Amino acid sequence: MPANLASIGAFAFQRCAFKAVTLPENLKSIGGWAFFRCYQLESIDIPDSVIEIERCAFFECTAIKSINVQSERVKQLVINSESGIDPNIIHVVNESIE
Repeated sequence: MPANLASIGAFAFQRCAFKAVTLPENLKSIGGWAFFRCYQLESIDIPDSVIEIERCAFFECTAIKSINVQSERVKQLVINSESGIDPNIIHVVNESIE
């Protein structure tokens, strides 16, 4: 991904075959359903620059084993039971994240 990428739009990487993703340091937001059904995605590193992660950004990423949120500015990361993701694999810097 380009280093100057500021946002990832809704459905941007739907069904991509990524195994691991490290998002660029300039990224501010991840749109809803951005990584929808990326069945091979196992890990994603979200940098400190991210402010917003919209609902269902990682919906049905069933192989995911690790979501690392380095940002203390993210206030919410919605992972519901229908997403196919175990909430215990999410590692966050901001312990007050909902």
